[in-house]
Amino acid sequence: MWMHDEGAVRTAGVLILKGQSEVVYRWLKSRPGEPADPRALVFLKDVFVILLRQNAHDAILAAALKAPARELFAVVPGYFAACVFLHRRQFETGFALLHAFRDRCLQNLERLPTDDADGFMVLFRQSLLLDDERYLSTPYYRDHQAINEAQLDDLHWIEAPPDGPEDEQPVILVSCDQKYAGLFLTGFLASVERLCRDRLVHVHLMDPQQQSPRLDELPVLDHNRLALTWERCGSLKCSAWYASGRFVRMPELLRRYRRPIYSFDADVTLNHPIERIGEAMTGADFGCFQWDFPSPCSVYLAAVTAFMPTAAGLEFATLVRNLILSKMSMQRPLLWLIDQAALYSAVYILAEKAGRLRISNFTRNIGMRHDDYIALCGQEVDKLRLMKQASGIDDDRAVGYPP
Repeated sequence: MWMHDEGAVRTAGVLILKGQSEVVYRWLKSRPGEPADPRALVFLKDVFVILLRQNAHDAILAAALKAPARELFAVVPGYFAACVFLHRRQFETGFALLHAFRDRCLQNLERLPTDDADGFMVLFRQSLLLDDERYLSTPYYRDHQAINEAQLDDLHWIEAPPDGPEDEQPVILVSCDQKYAGLFLTGFLASVERLCRDRLVHVHLMDPQQQSPRLDELPVLDHNRLALTWERCGSLKCSAWYASGRFVRMPELLRRYRRPIYSFDADVTLNHPIERIGEAMTGADFGCFQWDFPSPCSVYLAAVTAFMPTAAGLEFATLVRNLILSKMSMQRPLLWLIDQAALYSAVYILAEKAGRLRISNFTRNIGMRHDDYIALCGQEVDKLRLMKQASGIDDDRAVGYPP
């Protein structure tokens, strides 16, 4: 009954809202001795997504309590219940729930529909989340962080012209691979030209076509100056790395510039002056737009972030970097949104638990959503394709671009 039947999804949601989740579970339950049907997980995920969008948090928690623990599809209500607890800032309970079913997900990865078109991988990204600083002293963290750090290429610098009027101003950073540079970089730089004056714009290219790219190959800016770095991604190459590599490079860039860095996705254009970020960053070490949505990997949005060269800002940037590197050994389908998962974990460790990181919520302090401050370019279908193909390594199709 769960095959692409919107009416059945709505009916199941109504039953759960009425406290009859056990009826839904009986519908989905596998025959004795048979594994859970992956279609049941997709169906149940659709039901709980609707409940979450309706803010039916109490109904989600009640349904999770009644989920049959031995069934694999019980990870779905468990995941959404954990999201509700984290959203309510009941971190200990939320993370305990994530731990309870995370291993079951990973052990059954081949049986889970992690490649469906609407991004079912969201249920399994929580394997990227950390809730305890003790993880940072485990052999797994040290060994895998070192293994993946050894795969990093040198950061190749193309210096900007010296002695400009913007030397004390925050740096505007955009990072992308060659394909995204061709699609979006000109539009992003044009919006910077329109809204910014006397700024240093730092472009970081990943896997450029040229052996050694040059500044004069980038669009000419009349009101701002350009700097350029580039790297070869080697064995780390995948669409998830293209999205998160800028955060791995952030500590080195902060130490080099010793001034704030405002980082942007490449596939956006600015709608508002950069000064709005500066005003929102007063007294903060890190800032970003936040989404009031329970999924932990979608709370701190990576599209626009600001890092300060303070002691706490450098500690935060370094922790985000190392968390990303320590997880890059995981199976690639789990790595999409690894950057936002690392931001969430680092905020929790350094701000929520240690109390030594000051965060600016741009959504509140600037007074608008992230997609008001920036215009999102490209098509949503391309984003979904990137999610679906984040495991690819070899060619454009493998790293998520249209054929």
